[in-house]
Amino acid sequence: MAKIPNKKPLAKRTVMKAISDGLLVHIERLAKMVAKGNRNEEETRRWVVDVLRTAFGYVDDQIETEMKALGKRVDIAIPI
Repeated sequence: MAKIPNKKPLAKRTVMKAISDGLLVHIERLAKMVAKGNRNEEETRRWVVDVLRTAFGYVDDQIETEMKALGKRVDIAIPI
């Protein structure tokens, strides 16, 4: 179960609903991008970061872009 600082753990159903609702908006946006032919790397990176923020609740401080991990460059990472 996900936790919000200083609050009780959220019920699994509540978490899954929040994720589902957050993804729905971004799936529609992705479909529009594909239909228009806009599938460049930068737009895709922004889409994934937006999904991490709104659907999964990450904040900017938790999301790293363009970093090195295990000797390789990664576009998006969530450091533990």
